[in-house]
Amino acid sequence: MSVLFNGNTDKVTHTAPTTFGNPVAGACLVWFFPTTQMTASRFIVSDVAAVNFHPRSPTPFLRFTRSRATTNLLIDSSTNYTQNVWNYVAVTYDSTGSDGDQRMVLGTLTTPATEVSYSLQVVGSGTVVDPSSGNWTMGNRSNNGRAFVGRLGFMAMYNEAKSMEELIAQQYNPQRLPVCTLFTHYGWYGATTQVDLSGEGNHGSGTSLTVADHMPLGSPYAQAGGWRGNFSEILAAANANRMLLMGVGI
Repeated sequence: MSVLFNGNTDKVTHTAPTTFGNPVAGACLVWFFPTTQMTASRFIVSDVAAVNFHPRSPTPFLRFTRSRATTNLLIDSSTNYTQNVWNYVAVTYDSTGSDGDQRMVLGTLTTPATEVSYSLQVVGSGTVVDPSSGNWTMGNRSNNGRAFVGRLGFMAMYNEAKSMEELIAQQYNPQRLPVCTLFTHYGWYGATTQVDLSGEGNHGSGTSLTVADHMPLGSPYAQAGGWRGNFSEILAAANANRMLLMGVGI
């Protein structure tokens, strides 16, 4: 499944996820279905403005920012995403590296992900800004000022840089890799609780969302083999997994 964002107050809030930490390097992966092109709408925002990952307009390109004390780490693609289809985008960054270590891949359900062309690849300078004291908001800002319009499906975050080969391999068959702090399929458990499957317990809470069709990648509980059961079996597995993750016995 996925969740539908209609703008305004729609968002998912991950409250004070301390295990997100203050990484100097990391990776972010998102499947998104944009239906309306919004100015600087957001996929991922730390509420202390340390990390931003978002589509931009009027040109439909993508930007990732990791705030630093002097000059921000910045990745701008000059390769456009596609409106009204499922897009996969992933970035890897390393503030201890060079400009060329800040990289992004982009693909769709029918187009394998490849590295984008860049308008900016900047490692920046100065101490990275620590986001660990605040909440993280997906699909908007906490003040509702950067609403995304469309669907968000799978999302993952890592506290270490990943290779381009790892990012590309995750496109059609997402698997938890080492140092994972968020691994979630939005909408699988409804419109409110968005369960984190990373094992870190960084669950999210949805506001004003509705459940929508998912990107057809197969069940998150059998990714390697794809969908091997009927819907009732998948739903039963989802509910059982949710109770285990939330600490409820079955």
